[in-house]
Amino acid sequence: MSFSFEFDAAIAAHKQWLQKLEFFIYSTLEPEVDIDAASDFNNCSLGRWLNGAGLQFSDLKAFPRLTKAHKLFHTVAGDVVCLMRENQPGMADQLLKGQLTELSRDIVFLIEELKQEFHDREA
Repeated sequence: MSFSFEFDAAIAAHKQWLQKLEFFIYSTLEPEVDIDAASDFNNCSLGRWLNGAGLQFSDLKAFPRLTKAHKLFHTVAGDVVCLMRENQPGMADQLLKGQLTELSRDIVFLIEELKQEFHDREA
C-alpha cells in the first residue's frame, strides 16, 4: 500500500464518521449510533490508523495536532449523540454544523499536512 493511499484512506474513514452522524440527526429512519462508539477515538478507522500504521509518522509536526483534533472530534460526536438521545435535535444540529464540522475540516487539513510533511522529508 502506498503512503498516499494511507493518507487518502484516513481522510475517507474520517469523513464516513461525519456522514454517519449527519444521517443520525437528519434521517427519519432513526439509525442507531452508539454513544460509546461515537466517543471512542481509538476504535474508529482513523483512530486505529493513528495508533497503528500511522505511528510511523508520529515524529512529524502535524501528528500530535491531528491526534488532539481527532480526540476532540469524538468527544463532540459523543455530545451530539447524547443530545439526540435527550431529544434535543436543534442543539445536536448546531453542534454538528458548528464545532464538529470545523473539527472535521481541521482533521482533513492535518492529514493533508502530515502527507505533505512526509513527502517533503522523503524528497
